Amino acid sequence: MLRDFIARLPVVDQHVHNVVEGPGNVPLHHILAETSDTTVLEDHVPHTLCYLRTLQDLAELYGCTPGQVGSVRRTLPINEMTKLCYKNVHALLIDDGYTPSGQANQTVQWHAQHVPVAKRIFRIEIEALKLLQDLSNPAYDSISGVAAAVRADVAANRHIIVGLKSISCYRTGLAIDPTTDFATVEKAYAALREEVRGRIAKSPTTQFRETKKTPVEKIVIDYLVVLALEMAIEYDIPLQFHTGFGDTDMQLSDGNPTHLKAILDLEKFRKAKIVLLHSSYPYSREAGYLASVYPQVYLDVGLAIPRLSVDGMLQAVGQLLELCPISKLLFSSDGTVSPEMCYIGVKWSKYVVTELLNGSVANKELTVDQATDAARKIFFENAVALYHLTPPQISLPPSISPPLAIPEGVQLVRLVWCGNDGLLRAKCVHVNALAKVQDSGVALTSAVQGLMAFADVLVPNCGLTSSEDIWMIPDLSTLKQLPHHPKHAMALVQLRDLNGKTTLCPRSAAQRQIDLFKELGLDIFCGFENEFNLYDSKNEPVDGTSYCQTYAMNLAPSFLDDLVESITAIGAPLWLVHPEACIGQFELSLTKLPALEAADKQLFLREIIKGVAVKHGYQPCFLPKPFEMQAGNGAHLHLSLWKGEANLIKEFPPLVKHFLAGILAHLDGILAITCATVNSYARMTPSCWAGIYSCWGIDNKEAAIRLCTSPDGYSNVELKTVDPTATPHLALAVVLAAGLDGIRRELELPPPVHGDPHNLSDDEKVKGHVRRLPSTLGAALDAFEADQVLVDALGARQAKAYVAVKRAHVAQFQAATIPEFVQTFRTKF
Repeated sequence: MLRDFIARLPVVDQHVHNVVEGPGNVPLHHILAETSDTTVLEDHVPHTLCYLRTLQDLAELYGCTPGQVGSVRRTLPINEMTKLCYKNVHALLIDDGYTPSGQANQTVQWHAQHVPVAKRIFRIEIEALKLLQDLSNPAYDSISGVAAAVRADVAANRHIIVGLKSISCYRTGLAIDPTTDFATVEKAYAALREEVRGRIAKSPTTQFRETKKTPVEKIVIDYLVVLALEMAIEYDIPLQFHTGFGDTDMQLSDGNPTHLKAILDLEKFRKAKIVLLHSSYPYSREAGYLASVYPQVYLDVGLAIPRLSVDGMLQAVGQLLELCPISKLLFSSDGTVSPEMCYIGVKWSKYVVTELLNGSVANKELTVDQATDAARKIFFENAVALYHLTPPQISLPPSISPPLAIPEGVQLVRLVWCGNDGLLRAKCVHVNALAKVQDSGVALTSAVQGLMAFADVLVPNCGLTSSEDIWMIPDLSTLKQLPHHPKHAMALVQLRDLNGKTTLCPRSAAQRQIDLFKELGLDIFCGFENEFNLYDSKNEPVDGTSYCQTYAMNLAPSFLDDLVESITAIGAPLWLVHPEACIGQFELSLTKLPALEAADKQLFLREIIKGVAVKHGYQPCFLPKPFEMQAGNGAHLHLSLWKGEANLIKEFPPLVKHFLAGILAHLDGILAITCATVNSYARMTPSCWAGIYSCWGIDNKEAAIRLCTSPDGYSNVELKTVDPTATPHLALAVVLAAGLDGIRRELELPPPVHGDPHNLSDDEKVKGHVRRLPSTLGAALDAFEADQVLVDALGARQAKAYVAVKRAHVAQFQAATIPEFVQTFRTKF
């Protein structure tokens, strides 16, 4: 059971090398060795267990005999080879600092054509070597110039560089001395530069690794390692170290990772995440010890798998796990030259991990669930978190999926999505059929994303037809029994097409933006306010009380009590409940949640509020402006940015300011998503706390963006230009995309506005970069279509369908009065 589960897991190969342009032309025995000695390569490598086993593995892969593997490799097109070998490979993190003799490497971009994610590991000594040997540039006559160029290179390529690597192990060993004064480093570098100048004058092909390993070279190498540690902290990216065995260019004892103790013990480097490569073989136990006592140390299993015998692989990784926390163990293949090496690394790593985890289950060290969780961590989850990667989209194989936990009494499960029209829609699956659709989903015409809220008619120019199906894949982690209707449960879905693409899925649009923030090491937390009006059985508001007047709580007590119990029953962290300013109006707010969960809970809250209200003979209304001379209903969005345990809003650093500046820069187009009906703009009136001007302020309820304070400082950011007719996940997607654009472009945040921006003079508005936001949905749609950042956030197909749906809405209702609009939509929203 565990073996089947692990076999289907995606992998992040967190240390691999470039495929060369003709991998099949490189003899297999030249790839499977850590030596360049011709005698060893030709006469002895073909007799190693690794070579003989790999030959059998490739014969099985290619469907041929071992004797035919060589000819198959030479004739197989490289694209077919990669397709076979990269199955289930989610990401390749490529150390492109190694080029085999006589070969030409494929680029990182080439690899990105064959796997979902391909990123670069920056090998610092090789990049420094290029500068050291560039004698034409006087800037590189000093180590300061080299350091500045290296920093600039990493900074300019942060979109693709996710980690650093040092091969000091090969050069002068792992006993790094971080205490050498800078004057000594400069002097050592100058001597080395002169030595290289002389060597290149004699022989232009001289390479750094051919130089004599002198004390001068060690001083420079140690400085480069310190530079890499500083950049690892600055950019929150790991630094990989080659440890353990390698080719004859190194002294094996220099590869013992315990030599790194001098830098591991320094407080200033405690935040530099360090990955010890290659199981540190034969120092695997030492590596496991370091990972168990130093929070910044991580380990990987590459190179030892598959170079060792099967027993050797099991022993080496087993020794790592004797002490190493599972949360710190990473997969890599260390594959070079050919994608076949990644395939072999994956195959045998999965075998070894399966054997070891099965042993732990048999020894009662782990339960089956803990073993499956460990496998996920080792093969992709640890690397995704460490390198801030986009995670793979997977579902548990049926053979190990836990039994469906269906609450007692449930007969039907509502598979719910929120469409481009803002309505919650569902198909119900009987509980007996839920297991069947768990992975395959339920078919649905794609035309549902082109329907209008006021009529189930496919709008023109939406790019969708009724002859194409998409599939609702239930996310059973969201499944909750509906307290007001206990025979029904509700689960949210992912919408996928035949090719597995999620171009029409609002939840996926939000998740893509959340993942981009994770790649920057940032987590987004959110909370929506929920305002609605409650009508009685005579279609009259239940009260005419004032804001927060306690008497209003007495007019529908059984409804409110049931509602609170129902919301807490689904695990939603209820925070505040109070009467609002409009007649019959209430507000409910949840505490902060991870961004996707916050948007998910918003859909559950709408469903539960409506269900509980109907149960008690009431009718709720979420329309933004149900009464002409009364306050409207908002769904203000509160956001906070976190890095680890730190709420960045609290200190209000430049990154947060760029984030807010991005939202302000794109706010005109954002309105098309967050204020999604013509009725929304009836709510957007001056001096009514609706945020109709593009500006921000500290605790300013008239600004579109309010920086909220608490006794401990700034706490979160409130976007007031959101109402209940928005599709929450689409709203989240565009807001996050705008903020991310501000971070990437380092947009400048204008000064805060104090007081009502409507009262500013025209000159004051211009000087403060304060502008009136669109006053109609049509104008907001124009701004959205002109804003490529927002269109890209939804994806071209989703954006086209959304705009078409809203254009049809505008055409039908732009001239409608508030009572006419309410008559049509009160029971829909």
